Amino acid sequence: MQRQPPHPPEPAPSAAALRRWEARVRALAEPAARRQEGVVVVEGIRPVLAAAEVGLPFEAVLVCPERLESPKAWEVVARLARQGVPEVRLPAERFARLADRERPAGLLALVRWRPLGLEALTGRSPDLLLVLEGPGDAGNLGTAIRTADAVGAGVVVAGDGTDPTHRRAIRASLGAVFHVPVARAPDGPTAVAWARTHGLRPVAATPDAAPTLWDADLRPPCALVVGNEERGLRPETLAACDAAVRIPMAGQADSLNAAVAAALLLYEARRQAARP
Repeated sequence: MQRQPPHPPEPAPSAAALRRWEARVRALAEPAARRQEGVVVVEGIRPVLAAAEVGLPFEAVLVCPERLESPKAWEVVARLARQGVPEVRLPAERFARLADRERPAGLLALVRWRPLGLEALTGRSPDLLLVLEGPGDAGNLGTAIRTADAVGAGVVVAGDGTDPTHRRAIRASLGAVFHVPVARAPDGPTAVAWARTHGLRPVAATPDAAPTLWDADLRPPCALVVGNEERGLRPETLAACDAAVRIPMAGQADSLNAAVAAALLLYEARRQAARP
């Protein structure tokens, strides 16, 4: 049985107002708009609740009452409404046009959030850092950030590629992107140089390396540098690192999903740190 909203709705927005909010969501599909305004689209119950939990400013919450069945989510929507955040209720067919999933949960928010710059990461970075150069898939990026959260690592997204503000990256992270220190760097060598300056030994992952991740020293403090699935690391980024390791591949595949590779490296680093 569908749960009824715990508070009366705001006056129904006019058709023109609904169109404005829909246009706002679509405009934020452009990375340039997100960078300029510092606003991201957050879709799904857990990511929206994570943004509320850390106290990020909300521009609006868009709700589909026919789909949103989580009592906890409704409580957060009500609390945000009491704080003056616009609550926009949309019928299922209009909400589906804005959602990025085939079966949306009925909750979407516009939230003010930006990744850190490297300078802002100083003092906030843990002893383990994941550097992702030119990630190509938003889902993989979000999954890698979620793994970094699990092992207590920071993340730097370097160079061109998927933006950590992409709604799929935020959703795949399940909101971990709002908890983990996530920074942007203009390119891989800049990220590697920053890591070394701050006492983190940069180690590159590449299939051409001789030592495996099990044989190499990955004990923190270190920065694990992972490239794009298709292109790998740029030569100048690889050359900037202090060491390189490979993940053994016994089958026909010659590379791993970047999120999987990152997870293996991060957990091996933590395993080595726990050894007597």
